[in-house]
Amino acid sequence: MALRLFKRMKACGQILAPAAILAASAPAAFAEGGLFAPFAGPWVGNGVITVSNGSSERIRCRVHYYVMQEGRDLNQQLRCASDSYHFDVNSALLDDGAGRVVGNWTETNRNAIGKVNGEVDGGGVRAEVVGTGFTAALTVALHGDRQSVRIVPTGSDITSVTIELHRE
Repeated sequence: MALRLFKRMKACGQILAPAAILAASAPAAFAEGGLFAPFAGPWVGNGVITVSNGSSERIRCRVHYYVMQEGRDLNQQLRCASDSYHFDVNSALLDDGAGRVVGNWTETNRNAIGKVNGEVDGGGVRAEVVGTGFTAALTVALHGDRQSVRIVPTGSDITSVTIELHRE
């Protein structure tokens, strides 16, 4: 049953949309400084989606961050895939200068859209991703040339999504 719910959620874009904090097409202008500067460029890695019955599925991800406006504007393009599905997420985030981050995300395969609100500092991002019928807590932790992403949805059978990325 959990796998069936996961496949239904994935078809609706509900589990895939939170990864959005990790994407919109934009010119490749990179910033010298700013809180988003450490994200700039291409990253690749693997992850796991876990459901409430304990089963999980591995995913492979590729993300490119475009950092602009002196490191305050982050546009991201994320693609993840497993043997049974794939998703493409674009997001546009803005640091308000006081450590708050706001933005939008879109999952292009499923036409899902939503908002991102949270905090950003030199160590990463902590945010809430909200879409129609969906909410998720999101943490992105930076460790030099490595990045850990954890997504914890609410109101679904999915208990977590974790992704480990490294610079390409």
